[in-house]
Amino acid sequence: MNLKEQMASFTTKLGASIIKRSPELLAGTGIACFIGSTVSAVMATPKAVEALEEEREKFTPVDGNPEETVLPLKQKVKAVWKLYLPSACMSVGGVCFVTASVSTSNSRYLALSTSYELLKDAAYTYRDKVVETIGANKDKKIREQIAQEKLDKDVNANPNKTVVIAGQGNTLFKDSLTGQYFRYDINKFKNKAIELANMELAHNYAGVPEWLNELGLDIPDTMLGMGWSAPDQGKVVTVDFTACVAHKFNDEPCLVIDYDPMPVSDYYIYYK
Repeated sequence: MNLKEQMASFTTKLGASIIKRSPELLAGTGIACFIGSTVSAVMATPKAVEALEEEREKFTPVDGNPEETVLPLKQKVKAVWKLYLPSACMSVGGVCFVTASVSTSNSRYLALSTSYELLKDAAYTYRDKVVETIGANKDKKIREQIAQEKLDKDVNANPNKTVVIAGQGNTLFKDSLTGQYFRYDINKFKNKAIELANMELAHNYAGVPEWLNELGLDIPDTMLGMGWSAPDQGKVVTVDFTACVAHKFNDEPCLVIDYDPMPVSDYYIYYK
């Protein structure tokens, strides 16, 4: 690759990186403008004081005291506006850059949400058609195989993952949302699943953090805005589990929790 091609490749990658990081760059530039505006205003103040004194002397009678002379507002502005013009321009620029950053982030979030909704609808439609075609029993067997494969991958990916001691009971569970293992009484767990569905029926929505808290599990930051919305998703969440074997726990039977439908972000915004 010659120098020209290297430069073209570098320019292309740089442009792509700038576009990708444009919200952060715009926000950073806006903050820099605000800081520069403050510094510029501070540096211009001594000169502004001198300019006002000179202007006051022009308006002071020959036998008068300059300190007692009151300048009209128009004259004050006329005397100092050029000194504070750079600061004002940087402030306006800062507002523009921050506004552009927020606008770009919102546009990307909207596009991402739209893509997510399209993929979710396609996945649910495909799953329903698969169940209709091959039957519920074969579909269940496939989901069991998938769950077992995920458990087997945990052996190498998370060798030090611990088990959360939650509630009372010795049955080993794995939460598919957070990847946490925990022990719980199976009958109590079924009752908790019913309570979750009843909560969604009563309030039209139910939150993942509340559900994890009921089980005594840790609540990851990524789950803070997740939940189920009956009117928005068209159905009440059902909690099921798939029987697998946890090889990392001495081949102990493990129930992998499944959710239908999966939770969505900002599930509660329509009911505030």
